[in-house]
Amino acid sequence: LFFIWLIVSYAPVPLINEEAALLKHRAKYEDLVEMVLNDKLPHGECSADYVLDVPQEYKELATNCIIYRRGVDIEFNLPNRGDYKLMYIIDREKYISIYQNEPCNNPSHDYLIKKIDNHWYVCLNDAN
Repeated sequence: LFFIWLIVSYAPVPLINEEAALLKHRAKYEDLVEMVLNDKLPHGECSADYVLDVPQEYKELATNCIIYRRGVDIEFNLPNRGDYKLMYIIDREKYISIYQNEPCNNPSHDYLIKKIDNHWYVCLNDAN
């Protein structure tokens, strides 16, 4: 049993669809982050102040709207992935001070699926 535990404990975690999408299109996601941070995206169809339109050439990366909580995080809902989302955490400490929890770990509606690096997270939105 010890050897089975050892193998399972150190086995690499397989890629999930959202992580694979980020790795495949990382430069485009980083472009979107830069556009958001530099106020280059309109609100258009997305009515709330913190929700931005996704440019046509990036529609395969995110649904119609990007959620941007200024100085805290950027949320990308992936097409055809339902409740899964990619989160770009701008300032982890600020996020923790506001939400009193680690990114994607809000028991009322978000669950961390995988931390990809210091900024990118895959989350499950279970608000329903």
